[in-house]
Amino acid sequence: MDWEWLCAAAQLPGKALHVAIVIQFQTGLARSQTVTLSSQELSRFGVKRTTGYRALEELHLAGLVNVERGKGKLPRVTITPPRQEAIRPISELP
Repeated sequence: MDWEWLCAAAQLPGKALHVAIVIQFQTGLARSQTVTLSSQELSRFGVKRTTGYRALEELHLAGLVNVERGKGKLPRVTITPPRQEAIRPISELP
């Protein structure tokens, strides 16, 4: 797991960190930076589908993932390196 990537995800609102952990877990299993995100996987972490997709959007807006969406298809998510401005030093954390 990429620690800086997770730290950047932890600073986002809502269930973004939960969704980030699911994505990291799936990419580790698949040995690929791109995975399909299912609501079933999200529910194992206590994240409802709509909440998970909102959190996925937060991850996307922060530049942590790219998302491919197709009508009637599960989103395909690709992890991207965190932007420097997305990572706050520990001294700046609340």
